[in-house]
Amino acid sequence: MKKTAQTIPCMFLLSAIMLMPVFAGDQGEVARPAGNDDERRDAAMARLELSAGQKEKIDALRQSQRGQMQALMQALREKNRQIRDKLNDPAVTRETIAPLAAEIKEIHSKMVDLRINNIFAIKEILNAEQIRKLQEFKRQRNGPEGACRPFWGGKKRGNRENDIKED
Repeated sequence: MKKTAQTIPCMFLLSAIMLMPVFAGDQGEVARPAGNDDERRDAAMARLELSAGQKEKIDALRQSQRGQMQALMQALREKNRQIRDKLNDPAVTRETIAPLAAEIKEIHSKMVDLRINNIFAIKEILNAEQIRKLQEFKRQRNGPEGACRPFWGGKKRGNRENDIKED
């Protein structure tokens, strides 16, 4: 009985560790639409009718952001590997994991900041009509609510009254 009581939490912990990459957002090439990045970027720039100057600014911004994001992603992968290794140690405690978890949170925070800064930088480059077109393209791509389905495949979150009527 004692071995079973010890085995169940270990199995749960191991399962959680193995699922971490799934929820960390590392979707690989499967999540990307057909075509390469350059083709999609060129098509978007053509639909927005960007000037040569705007294209240059966006390309420079994109290259800068890509390098920064790749460095953050590499750091995140390394920290995730470290935390998985530590969690496999039977002597690990919350206190020993806390600094590493804080570092992972900091990396996530930097990634969010980088994305937000990039959005505002793009908005500074585009004119009002181009911003409107870009937002419309995003709505078309993401659907009317602009959100993806929850990872468990359930209904989209939204108006609770509509959810009650459907049940």
